[in-house]
Amino acid sequence: FKDEPYILMWVLGNENNYGGQHGFVGGVGNAAQHPKEFYQFINELAAWIHTADPNHPVVLGNGDLLFLDEIADQTPSVDVLGVNSYRGWHGFGYSFWQDARSRYGKPVLITEYGCPAYHKGRTTEVAEAEQAWYHWGAWADIAANLAGRGAGNALGGGLFEWMDEWWKAGQPPRFSSRVHETDGSWAGPFPGTWSYEEWYGIVGQGDGTHSPFLRQLRPAFRLYQLLWNPGASETEFADAAAAPAANVARVTPRAAEEGGFVQ
Repeated sequence: FKDEPYILMWVLGNENNYGGQHGFVGGVGNAAQHPKEFYQFINELAAWIHTADPNHPVVLGNGDLLFLDEIADQTPSVDVLGVNSYRGWHGFGYSFWQDARSRYGKPVLITEYGCPAYHKGRTTEVAEAEQAWYHWGAWADIAANLAGRGAGNALGGGLFEWMDEWWKAGQPPRFSSRVHETDGSWAGPFPGTWSYEEWYGIVGQGDGTHSPFLRQLRPAFRLYQLLWNPGASETEFADAAAAPAANVARVTPRAAEEGGFVQ
């Protein structure tokens, strides 16, 4: 695949550093119990990839900044620190970018960030608006730390995710891919305090009657359309993040440009 025009980079792993770590979702394996050896292995892979394909950078797909010191010590052949991070509507925080810069010194790509569009006890309208607001905060924080701004080490981010995954809550017979599950998977910094693994899409499939063909655009989708449209008006931004004024700050094109917030 290395000569295909659509290849941007190679990402090694997906939160493997949670493996064997009590309390982490998906903690399969033992990388967390042997972090030095794990990151040495990652470095060996990165070095080999560079010999096979010198034209594309290699990214580590880490779970947040866990084991950052080991990463800094053991992975000189890695080009980019990839981080799956879910820290809340405010983004990732000043210390996140500064720690990555001071302790590793390489560009940071947010390889996953996002928020479910379902929160128990809230209406669909409110839950989807809260999802959009969460995405706005995360993207604004990334934009505020691009080259020449803030810590200057952000490359961008990959939102999680495009479309709801109805299969993801768990295995049958307890769960079914024909049901949009509403059981909380794990507690986290989300508007409803729980992660709902099947509801992260900025595009939904409605009630499933027309799955897998229906694409139902949520406010977060329209928000990204506006974030990447420098001609968007303040009214359009407010409508895209359509949530009760008492609960959600208003966003403006100027704030999007500067990576900041406007109340």
